Amino acid sequence: MGNLVVRHWLGDLAEQQRTLPAGQKFGRMVMLAPPNDHPQIAAKLLSTDLATLFTGPASEQLATGWNELAPKLATPPFEFGIIAGGRGAERGYNPLLPGDNDGVVTVASTRLARASDFRRLPVLHSFMMSDSHAQELTLRFLQHGHFETDATRQPIPSA
Repeated sequence: MGNLVVRHWLGDLAEQQRTLPAGQKFGRMVMLAPPNDHPQIAAKLLSTDLATLFTGPASEQLATGWNELAPKLATPPFEFGIIAGGRGAERGYNPLLPGDNDGVVTVASTRLARASDFRRLPVLHSFMMSDSHAQELTLRFLQHGHFETDATRQPIPSA
């Protein structure tokens, strides 16, 4: 959920009409299996007190407070890429979620307009950060602005 922290902070900067200190600029960012749209698994499974006991208050906020949170999330004004997890099939790892998913987040809900590049890897949500291919793609994006090559870039256009 780190991308939500960054997007909220960017939203706060914009709302307060603040900028970075002189001489500083944003670089690039990679979002790993981000819940960029209403996280359906949170709404389905984390709306009970027992579930939030194990997942914590952040997950509870996603389950019950997405409509209040979403307007505070800015789209990064710099290059960013998204790596989603999924099977690459009509159904994902979790049968409780619609469409392809990583067990927690649907591929469709990871998408965010203006992403410079997008990839789906056959990786479960919990293992995305430790996946060597995801790490390799992340490093390449941070260095070059694309996951593989400029010619194979898969940007997500503005709506």
